[in-house]
Amino acid sequence: MMVRYHYSISGVEAGPFESSMQIKPEWKGSPSPKAPLDIISARACDRNPNDPTDDETAQRLEGNIWPEILARFDRMEA
Repeated sequence: MMVRYHYSISGVEAGPFESSMQIKPEWKGSPSPKAPLDIISARACDRNPNDPTDDETAQRLEGNIWPEILARFDRMEA
């Protein structure tokens, strides 16, 4: 979803200006280089992932599923 967001970082603009998600973090340190920026890929890692095999965690995760979206309950159960 990163390509849908607009970023304004230390004066460098990237992403669609009309995006409703505007990310403008407080920048500390040297200004970033004034150069075009394109996001060509993104990766992520969760340092503290939820363990869905733990009953208490599974119940908490199920509590975040909208009740009318039954397919998500099926995936959670699987």
